[in-house]
Amino acid sequence: RVLCAVHIVSTSLRKRKMDKASRTTTEILAAQGFDISSHRLKYVGEIISGSGLIIATDTLTLARTQAEFPKFSERCFLARHLAYNKHEDIYGPYAESRRNSNEQNLTERIGYEHMLKEIKSVSRRIVVSILRDYL
Repeated sequence: RVLCAVHIVSTSLRKRKMDKASRTTTEILAAQGFDISSHRLKYVGEIISGSGLIIATDTLTLARTQAEFPKFSERCFLARHLAYNKHEDIYGPYAESRRNSNEQNLTERIGYEHMLKEIKSVSRRIVVSILRDYL
């Protein structure tokens, strides 16, 4: 099989225009050498028809995406199911599950740092998994 192109787009289920990353996320990534100050999220409805794979970070987002776009639900997957050795969803610092866990005393910044580290790790694992399937 041939893998023609991979494009990664960060999306939102909110239809508001110009959604951007939080100030905390922007600061954390800037400290790591990434400038995302001009980055804007796209509404998932704008790009879903041309997407071969839609990856949700958590169960609620997956369910909402599949409910809002049932025609494309077979293309929607949970990140932890595509990344080997990942057993939990990826949540932001304000998620109910994070508040009720042993991480409940995290500051906003530590919560975002944890979330971004998880996203980076899971993204790598997903890419390796996809490439392994295609090569």
